[in-house]
Amino acid sequence: MRTTTFKQRTLMAYEVDESSGGLVVNVLGVFHGGQDWEASLRHE
Repeated sequence: MRTTTFKQRTLMAYEVDESSGGLVVNVLGVFHGGQDWEASLRHE
Protein backbone atom coordinates (compact mmCIF):
# COMPACT_ATOMS: atom_id res chain seq x y z
CA MET A 1 0.00 0.00 0.00
CA ARG A 2 1.19 3.48 -0.82
CA THR A 3 -0.19 6.89 0.00
CA THR A 4 0.12 10.33 -1.51
CA THR A 5 -1.40 13.68 -0.62
CA PHE A 6 -3.22 16.19 -2.78
CA LYS A 7 -3.49 19.86 -1.84
CA GLN A 8 -2.35 19.11 1.74
CA ARG A 9 -5.75 17.89 2.98
CA THR A 10 -6.64 14.93 0.80
CA LEU A 11 -4.92 11.57 1.13
CA MET A 12 -5.14 8.85 -1.50
CA ALA A 13 -4.27 5.26 -0.63
CA TYR A 14 -3.45 2.85 -3.45
CA GLU A 15 -1.56 -0.29 -4.35
CA VAL A 16 0.38 -1.18 -7.48
CA ASP A 17 -0.03 -4.71 -8.84
CA GLU A 18 2.29 -6.03 -11.54
CA SER A 19 1.55 -9.73 -11.03
CA SER A 20 -0.55 -10.04 -14.21
CA GLY A 21 2.28 -8.83 -16.42
CA GLY A 22 0.73 -5.39 -16.76
CA LEU A 23 0.63 -2.42 -14.44
CA VAL A 24 -2.59 -2.14 -12.41
CA VAL A 25 -3.21 0.59 -9.84
CA ASN A 26 -5.96 -0.19 -7.31
CA VAL A 27 -7.32 2.84 -5.46
CA LEU A 28 -8.06 1.76 -1.89
CA GLY A 29 -9.58 4.99 -0.70
CA VAL A 30 -9.67 8.78 -0.86
CA PHE A 31 -9.83 10.57 2.48
CA HIS A 32 -10.23 14.26 3.21
CA GLY A 33 -9.90 16.60 6.15
CA GLY A 34 -8.36 14.36 8.80
CA GLN A 35 -10.52 11.26 8.34
CA ASP A 36 -9.12 8.17 10.09
CA TRP A 37 -7.83 6.44 6.98
CA GLU A 38 -5.69 3.98 8.93
CA ALA A 39 -8.73 2.55 10.74
CA SER A 40 -10.69 2.37 7.48
CA LEU A 41 -7.96 0.37 5.74
CA ARG A 42 -6.96 -1.87 8.65
CA HIS A 43 -7.26 -5.57 7.81
CA GLU A 44 -8.33 -7.74 10.71
